[in-house]
Amino acid sequence: MLRVTIELVPFGVESQAKVLGRIGIINDGSGSLAVGNYDVSLSDEECYTSDGKATTWRKVKLKGFRRRAFGPYHILLAALLAAIPPNERP
Repeated sequence: MLRVTIELVPFGVESQAKVLGRIGIINDGSGSLAVGNYDVSLSDEECYTSDGKATTWRKVKLKGFRRRAFGPYHILLAALLAAIPPNERP
């Protein structure tokens, strides 16, 4: 599993850091050594229950990622592109 946490750190003061969102990229076990398939989940600061547990804002599948050809930034990009449709991108 890969987990990416996005934080806002006002003026670089770590003690004031606030989590804005998290991305989870989880291998679903259905791929091969060369190609992976993943469950992708996105949550943001508004997606927490009263007990502080994250809930999912968006969940998608990422299929056919060539993991031996690309690195962690590539899978992050592919996950974001799979999760955010073109009409919701800046």
